[in-house]
Amino acid sequence: MAPTKMSLRTDEERGKKDDDHRVSDQTRFRPLRRSSIPRLRRVIVVLIALFLVYEFFKHMPTGLTPAAERYNPKIAALKHQNPRPPPGSVQSPTAPKVQVPPKAEINHKESDEQPLYDGKIHFYELAQSLPRKQRPATLASEAVMFAAASLHSVSDMLPLACGMAVKRLNHVHFVLMGKEDVSIEGIKQVNGIRDPECPITWHVWNDVRVDMVVHASEYSSSLIRLIRSLDGADYLGTKPSLTIELPPWVDANLLGSLQSLNGLSQLKGRITLRRRIQPHYMGPVESSLRTVESFYPLNPKLSHLLMLSPQTELAPSFYHYLKYSILFYKQSARAQQEGSELLGISLDLPSAKPTSQSEAFAPPVPQSSDQTQNTKQKHIPSFLWQAPNSNAALYFGDKWAEFHTFVSSRLAVSEAVINIPSQDKLISTKYPAFMEYLLEMMRAKGYYMIYPSFPGRTASPLATVHTDLYHPPEEFAHEPGLKQSDSIEELLAEKPVARAHTIMPLLDTFELGHSFLGRIPLVSYDAERLTEEMLQQRTVEYAKNFRVRYGGCSQDDLVEDPSAYLFCRKE
Repeated sequence: MAPTKMSLRTDEERGKKDDDHRVSDQTRFRPLRRSSIPRLRRVIVVLIALFLVYEFFKHMPTGLTPAAERYNPKIAALKHQNPRPPPGSVQSPTAPKVQVPPKAEINHKESDEQPLYDGKIHFYELAQSLPRKQRPATLASEAVMFAAASLHSVSDMLPLACGMAVKRLNHVHFVLMGKEDVSIEGIKQVNGIRDPECPITWHVWNDVRVDMVVHASEYSSSLIRLIRSLDGADYLGTKPSLTIELPPWVDANLLGSLQSLNGLSQLKGRITLRRRIQPHYMGPVESSLRTVESFYPLNPKLSHLLMLSPQTELAPSFYHYLKYSILFYKQSARAQQEGSELLGISLDLPSAKPTSQSEAFAPPVPQSSDQTQNTKQKHIPSFLWQAPNSNAALYFGDKWAEFHTFVSSRLAVSEAVINIPSQDKLISTKYPAFMEYLLEMMRAKGYYMIYPSFPGRTASPLATVHTDLYHPPEEFAHEPGLKQSDSIEELLAEKPVARAHTIMPLLDTFELGHSFLGRIPLVSYDAERLTEEMLQQRTVEYAKNFRVRYGGCSQDDLVEDPSAYLFCRKE
């Protein structure tokens, strides 16, 4: 019986439930325990997703700007200052006038600044005024120019310009204009342009920077007149900067006048005063060092120095003339070939030689075989002079940086060599002492400056030097043989400066503008007429003598180009 019971107890098919057998906890079915883990995960994931969606909509960016503005914060700031008007708000002018169309909408800023026009600009006379490149009139020009002032226009026109340039059928030029301070590299990066894929020639007018420096004396009362004339000039949208170097002893009236300057518009907040501490009068060497150290170019190719005398008064259009001359003689393709010896541009035409106290000077007359006396001169009258200027002259940044190196080597050799001869004094003592060193470099390198010869003849001058409040330089003011009355004799006769705010009257008189350097008369520092061959010969001879006398070299130190190796400093 026992076996039968045992079989029934374990035989499930016979209807005996094995209720008395306990199943282990691992195999028991517990639905609540098994579903609690997945359900908890789903709840957590849903809560996290809802939280992320809430945070996204709460902090969703609604003021995204275009890509160009996000890459360059300066563009965004400029766009905020000068918002673009809605489409259709600006109407094109119906007549070819230079003035702004009367129906055009003008954006007025809430501040006191002048209103800015952001509408369409039509150049009706541009095609006729563009001079044809040196080619016969029967041949069609292969140059195509794209000009854009707005960043939106730049983005729209760049694909067209690049597509035309890739075909190599035309010489494509792209001109950047306007007031937005954006570099060419930034525009290329934002628009995804590489030079091999877009072989166009870029032009930008706003890269040139001119820093103005004035070395004032302790009684420079005429300095206020110079500041007023600088403030009344038109700087073509750029922000000028003026640095005034003051001696340790300054007249109280001058300081009061500088502190109470009112009504400035262009130079407001752009004037820097530097006052010397050393309580003694400077000598020629120290004065030269301070003058040279007062400026160093940030970019030698684009930063230039405008040196001014306190007695100078400038015309409102002087900056237009400088910008026009810099682009022609320094930035153009022709200037890269023949402008390597050009040291700077003078705005002043002296009436006396810089090497003499009173000897008069008259600019040379151009000798051209194809022009007669009855033929109207079509180029702006100018000449090349191997002489520096301190009244009103612009010195190119690369040449001024080279002058830094020249003066440093010149003084270092003078300290190292015991029996070096004293410097020959050629420049008059009514001019600053640095001009002596600058003349040495010009003669040793074959450099020259371009001077205007039209003042007093066919047009009003761009700069005039007043003699009523003249004071000699500090380094020569206390010499026994120099008197103030002798310093103001035979100086440039005062002529009223041109009152036009542009150089268009000058260009209307001389319709062809500037002439190439090879066609301009050349004179030496003592006003002797020279040719290019004579200049090269004199440069080599002077450089050889300079190396031996001031450069620390010996007669046996022979080099192929003495102008390039003027100093033989022994370490």
